[in-house]
Order: sequence, then C-alpha cells, then structure tokens
Amino acid sequence: MPPESVTDQRNRDEAAAEYLLVEPHAGKLAILIAGLGPLGTSAVANCLLARKRSQSATGQFTEVVARALPLGLNLPPLPGNLRSPGVPLGDLEFGGWDVFPENALDTQLLLRVISSAELESIADEMELVIPRRAVFYPEYVEGFAGSFFKRGSKAYCMQELMNDIQAFEESHGCKRTVVVWCGSTEKTPAHSDSHLGVKQFEAGLQADDPAISSSQVYAWAAVRAAAPFVCASPNRCIDFPAIRELARERKVPLAGENIRAVHPGPGVPEPDLHPPLDDDPKPDWRLAKPQYPIEVTRTTAPLIIDTALWLDLARRAGLADIQEWLDIYFDNPIHPGSPAAKAAAWAQFLAR
Repeated sequence: MPPESVTDQRNRDEAAAEYLLVEPHAGKLAILIAGLGPLGTSAVANCLLARKRSQSATGQFTEVVARALPLGLNLPPLPGNLRSPGVPLGDLEFGGWDVFPENALDTQLLLRVISSAELESIADEMELVIPRRAVFYPEYVEGFAGSFFKRGSKAYCMQELMNDIQAFEESHGCKRTVVVWCGSTEKTPAHSDSHLGVKQFEAGLQADDPAISSSQVYAWAAVRAAAPFVCASPNRCIDFPAIRELARERKVPLAGENIRAVHPGPGVPEPDLHPPLDDDPKPDWRLAKPQYPIEVTRTTAPLIIDTALWLDLARRAGLADIQEWLDIYFDNPIHPGSPAAKAAAWAQFLAR
C-alpha cells in the first residue's frame, strides 16, 4: 500500500473532526409551542394528520410540505455526519402555552386553518393539546386582548415556565423537549445591559427589567431547562449576547428567526374559510392578528415540526448556540459571529 500523502491525511483528519457522536433517539419527544394560535395549532394538526395517514417521514417530508416547498429548499446543509432527525411522528407529544385557554381543537374550529373534515379525524387528539398559562407582557403587542397568562415577577414567570416543561415531560413520559416560539410579533425591546451577559440577564429578571420581552423569558427558560429553542417569529429573543452565552454553557442549540412563509402549491387542501360576521359584537383578537394569510399558515406550519426535529438532533449531537445550517428555514436568519461582534451589533441595532 502506498504511503498516505499529506493531502490524504489532512482530508482524513478533517473528516474525523467533523464526525459527530449522536445520542440515539429513545422515548418520546415533547414539542412545546409558545403561542398555540393559527400557526402553532396548524403545526400540531398537520403532524397528527400525517400519523393518521401512516406516513413514515417526518417534518419537511410530510405530504403537504413535499408539494409546497420551492425547489432548492429540500434539505439543509447538514453538519458532519448528520443525516436525518430519526424521530418517528408517533413519538411526538404536543403542548405549550397561550394567552387564550381553549384547547387546540377549539382554536382551530374558530380560526379554520385546517378543514373541518380533516379536524374530525383528529378531534380527540387535538382536544388533549391544552395550553398552560402564558408569559405575556401586553405592552409588547399592540391591541392585545388575551387574559390567560401568569402573574408575578419575570424571574418567577421564568421559573414557572421551567416547571411547566418539567411537569409536561413527567406527565407525558418524554425524555427531551424542544420549545418553539409561535407567538405574536413583538415590538423591538429597548437597549438594556440585561442583554449583555448571563449574570446581567438574571439580575434583569429579578428587577423586572421592562426591556426583557415575553419571548426572551421563554427562550431563557428553555435554555435553562436544556431544551432547544426555535424562534418562528421576527422577534429579538435569541439574538442577544446573554442567551448565546447561556446556550453555550448549557450546550443547547438555537434557531431563528421568522420562519419562512411557504405559499401553497397545486394540490394543497384549501382552508375552510368562514370569516366572522361584520356585525359580530365581539370579534376574536386572533382573527384580526394573523402572522400569515390563512392559506399560507397551512403550508408553513409543517416547518415548525421540521425545525424542532432538527434542533433535537443537534442537541443529541452535542451542538450548541445558533445553528447556521438551518438558515434556509428562516427569513431573518441569525449568524453566529464572535460574542464581541454580536454584542456590538445588538447595541447598534437597538440604538437605531
């Protein structure tokens, strides 16, 4: 056998360095959605419908997404030896939080993103997806009308979210959790020293710093609980130095922001559209504040499951911080950069 060349040795060393030891999937995976509204409950419904159809593929490979995704967005560039999330749809358990107390079925019957005929086949399972009280600060969302949220300091509410994660895992027999923010788009938070480091953010929670938004409290609780976190809205909840520092310390992967809208293609089921009457004395706030048009919500929702499954895989592979390889899923992707550069960029953004 001829001696190994320097180039061959370098290629072998690089391949070895990229090889990731991945903890095998076992047990159930919890997907907890902050904001069980149109997008969040549609993500749950699409997954449950795929189960009913006995589809073995997960996330982006489900029937709706395979038809709807534009050419060229089929797979993210996987790091190292990662190839597939490897989590069957049957191993997923869904829960979350919302500012309205209705279960996922009642929410869908109100919003009518998924057709009533399809909902009938998964009604029993949708009824079991019951939101816990949200953490929500109305000053961050214009026209807010919900009232089903936790009261107390931001430090207390953050701990309550961690307790919720633990309680859900225990009650549903889940080994791991991914948290996905699907809540409303928030106003940009004001500049604060609380965002600059872990100790500063913890102090900001204790002091009820008004510059700490609802979504940032969720992100902090998730990372503290070692749960990967996806930001599906255009919020500044994972793009600040403190959460990045904590994610590296806790070895937790993050992804965001603003999930990419997928416009319907041929063959995608039409939504069951029945808007409320104009003379309805109490129009529901959720009908007036959609993140996407209703037909886009249906085809975008499966990407929520996608990103959750990929982040769970990243967590099992020991990856942490922003997962740049998932950029294709987001309209406003976050690039890691150095902590100092990100701190400077954050301060510059908030100073505008």
